[in-house]
Amino acid sequence: MNVDGIQIRVADPGAKDLGKALSADCHVALIGLLFDFNKATLQAASEPVLQQVLALLKKDTSLKVEVQGHTDNVGTDAYNQTLSEARATAVVAWLTQHGEGDTGHGLAEQHHLGGFRPV
Repeated sequence: MNVDGIQIRVADPGAKDLGKALSADCHVALIGLLFDFNKATLQAASEPVLQQVLALLKKDTSLKVEVQGHTDNVGTDAYNQTLSEARATAVVAWLTQHGEGDTGHGLAEQHHLGGFRPV
């Protein structure tokens, strides 16, 4: 993607085996999960990553998932806290709307880190 003359490349979401990484590290940063700047709107380019998470959750119904929302450090702490909450909620909503809501996973557990703990 080219934005104002700057080339932006997103990591290949298929490059990492989420299940293997989760088993090894007990957490996974979702590379390629993108939001519009200053918003909690998931970009269409996030679909492959979300589909990977959905497939993993459907494959292993014993998983309990914690969704952590993050922001950059632009804006006040209070504003970024609210934005990170909305981003975590958007991910949980996407997974729920796409078939994960009725399998019993702990998707409602969300942590909102704002700019306090950048990825």
